[in-house]
Amino acid sequence: MRAAPQLVAPQLVAVANREVPLADMIPYSTHVTDHVIKTREGDYLQIWKIAGISFEAADPADIAVRHDGFNQLVRGLPGGHVALWTHRLRRRVWDHFVTPYPNRFCQELATRYYTSFAGYRMMANELYLTLVYRPIRTTLGRVFSRAARRTLDDIRLDQHEALKVMSELAAQIETGLAPYDPVALGVFRKPSPYASRPRRYSSALELIGYLVNAAWEMQPLPAGTIREALPTSRLFVGAEKLEIRMPGETRFAAMLDLKDYPEDTEPGMLNGLLYGDFEYIETQSFTILDKPSAKEALERQRNQLIAGEDVAVSQVEAMDQALNDLINGDFVLGEYHYSLAVLGDTLHGLSRNVAKARTQLADAGFQTALVDLVADAAWFAQLPGNWRYRPREAKLTSRNFCGLSSLHNFATGKRDGNPWGEAITIVKTPSGQPLYLNFHVTPEKQDSADEKALANTQIIGQAGAGKTVLELFLIAMAMKYGITVVLYDKDRGTEIAIRAMGGTYTVFRRGEPTGLNPFQMEPTEFALDFWERLVRKLVDSGTLLSATEELDISRAVREVARMERPLRRLSMVRQLLPNVGENSLHARLAKWCMGGRLGWVLDNPTDRIELARSGLFGFDDTELLDDAEVSTPVTMYLLHRTESVIDGRRFIYVMTEFWKRLDDPVFTDFAKNKQKTIRK
Repeated sequence: MRAAPQLVAPQLVAVANREVPLADMIPYSTHVTDHVIKTREGDYLQIWKIAGISFEAADPADIAVRHDGFNQLVRGLPGGHVALWTHRLRRRVWDHFVTPYPNRFCQELATRYYTSFAGYRMMANELYLTLVYRPIRTTLGRVFSRAARRTLDDIRLDQHEALKVMSELAAQIETGLAPYDPVALGVFRKPSPYASRPRRYSSALELIGYLVNAAWEMQPLPAGTIREALPTSRLFVGAEKLEIRMPGETRFAAMLDLKDYPEDTEPGMLNGLLYGDFEYIETQSFTILDKPSAKEALERQRNQLIAGEDVAVSQVEAMDQALNDLINGDFVLGEYHYSLAVLGDTLHGLSRNVAKARTQLADAGFQTALVDLVADAAWFAQLPGNWRYRPREAKLTSRNFCGLSSLHNFATGKRDGNPWGEAITIVKTPSGQPLYLNFHVTPEKQDSADEKALANTQIIGQAGAGKTVLELFLIAMAMKYGITVVLYDKDRGTEIAIRAMGGTYTVFRRGEPTGLNPFQMEPTEFALDFWERLVRKLVDSGTLLSATEELDISRAVREVARMERPLRRLSMVRQLLPNVGENSLHARLAKWCMGGRLGWVLDNPTDRIELARSGLFGFDDTELLDDAEVSTPVTMYLLHRTESVIDGRRFIYVMTEFWKRLDDPVFTDFAKNKQKTIRK
């Protein structure tokens, strides 16, 4: 019974001896600072997560400006000592909100909406940029450095000088990439329920761990070397494919690289991959050459062109122009490499994803090839600073590199830390990228809870496109915040939804009593000031009121304010105004009082506007909009009433068909002033 293990053991030992440990393929040694990692070769690197720029709706001129700025940053880095690695990850994610709603309809709507995500392939695009600094640029120099008998003080001094340079380069990177919103990755601390002190983790190692294992995991800061701690999977290399076995999951990958490049590059050439419905890791590296080496490389290429029998004059002229641009500092030359690791859950799914990726790259003008003989080398060449494993290199300019690695992305919004907490909702997009929708725009890296930020939102679309549906959906999703909403409607388009959400809805019809009585508000100074302005508007005949007339209005209004609430109305104000002459204030106000032509508008026995009874109010004034004489005082009153509830609570104004309301001078004033100051 014991013989079998003794026979098998030597075979297992032989297999184990033939297996190359993954740690041997990983160049990283340790975190020397919270943000800087050192390699076994003595290089230093720092990683940033890049939000990128939203390119879909950007002006082409803005895209060009960003491209030029990125190129300017790259050509300002020291040649011979610096390399850049960029990564674009597209991976599956899953997210939804479970915040409860006070209204049953809103709760059911939210539940059904997020249930619809079950068949939706949600994908996230993540951009990263890594700066690699090589204090000793040549292999021979590094050999001599290791062979030299350096003391601990020598090592400490060299590291201090290297970190000083890294700090300067990092500041240069963050300044140059400010429009792309970079965030430095590094060590962070997280409380542990099993330890008295917080444990230290590294967000930089999370990215590197994903490049090694194709799985996203939190990475504790290792006590030993990074290269020994990172591998958590087993990598098997076959013909053109890799198998990555992890605890509880197996994934497959295929490596694509570029055989040839288009004659011209421009920012966004590879944006087609951003819409792919498959996971991938796109890696680009650019090792900046010093000017003498770059000039030598271009001259060698020029001489090879001239020596060829099929050379075109235009090619030589283009090479001469490139040499001039290099000497003038318009760009720098570098060693470039590209790989696309296409991922799949099955071999069949992987083959399908590879076909899609090759089609998208071909549409952009690139010839691709599967990396077969050195697929493992291509996989580990994804690791920043792993120069020795790069399968195919090309000499490209910084302009080309910045065009191929343009740092474009989609708008993602801000999930948490908004003025009202979590985002209103998650919106599906054509790319699969989840869009966290908010009314407020605040910095993504900042906790903006309860900040009084502007939140003006405009919905634009052609007739029948669904503007009202979107408007009502956003209101329903926002009800989780315990908000107060006042909505000005047209053609009763929102009535059913508002009532379903537990709101009240009022329709104003021309010639029928509106139920409005402004004088039954509490007689505060704020209300008294409004009453006087309202009466002045009602008696306006196109000429300025005299000082006496204004005083008469003020006296009448304040006298009414002292009366019992049931007695307060516009007719009572008229009775207290002087009745002298055909054009007196008393006469001009007659048409607005009971029995007058417009007595149904504001001179009602009771006021039915009660904003304390509900959190959602809808007003339909469609029949009044085309009559400025009526709509203006009604609008004045409704805006005044809604303004009185803006007391620090979470509040939303909604104006449907806002363009139509701009015909009213009251709304015009509202649009110009209140939209800027409402947060105050």
